[in-house]
Amino acid sequence: MFQSAHSSTPLLPSSRIHGFMDRTLDLAGQRFGKLVVVELSHKDNGAWWKCRCDCGGESIVRGAVLRYGSTKSCGCGSRAQARANCAQSRRCNDWVPIELKQKLKHAYGNMLKRCYDPENHRYAAYGGRGIRVCEDWLDPVKGRHRFYQWCLANGVQSDLQIDRVDVDGNYCPDNCRFVDAITQMNNTTRNRWLTYRGETKTLAEWARSTGMAYGVLKHRVDRGWDIERIMTQPVRRSPRA
Repeated sequence: MFQSAHSSTPLLPSSRIHGFMDRTLDLAGQRFGKLVVVELSHKDNGAWWKCRCDCGGESIVRGAVLRYGSTKSCGCGSRAQARANCAQSRRCNDWVPIELKQKLKHAYGNMLKRCYDPENHRYAAYGGRGIRVCEDWLDPVKGRHRFYQWCLANGVQSDLQIDRVDVDGNYCPDNCRFVDAITQMNNTTRNRWLTYRGETKTLAEWARSTGMAYGVLKHRVDRGWDIERIMTQPVRRSPRA
């Protein structure tokens, strides 16, 4: 057996593969979490090891995954966690008003997807910008329960949306509130603001207060008109056929 110059872990016999030295660490007998490595199973883009779990189960795990701590059981831990999550969810649903159950379920799930799922269509505006969910709400067992409790204590209603006061801040009790859809739309990084005669409003707010179509306002802003012209020039009406 060969010995690494930087590690006391023995190496399996070396061989030349495509001009490179095959230096596979011998993990047999080592423990990684609940897994004890039994023997080398095979090689396929790295070494794969047969492991026995403390629960009695067996699995084949890539060596690099074992060494970096990504896998610590045969999956029994994940199943136990899933059961705990389901039990916690049932306990949450016992005291959540029936008319709010689906709303809170969707609010919690969508919040996590926006922040942690790169496949979500809104990830770039949330997780992609570093927006995260606080540890209390992210906890895999108690997080949902705590989020529901906070919602019910902070005025959640079927017609209100969760909103972050600081659009660059995280989802946490100190930075979240429930607002109507208009307020939420006004509190986004996509909004464009106009100041006219001492008042500052979003384009949507100016459209509502002036009666001018939002598209007309946006078109004028995009063309670089000065604010006085934007707000005072009459809208050209198309002649009737």
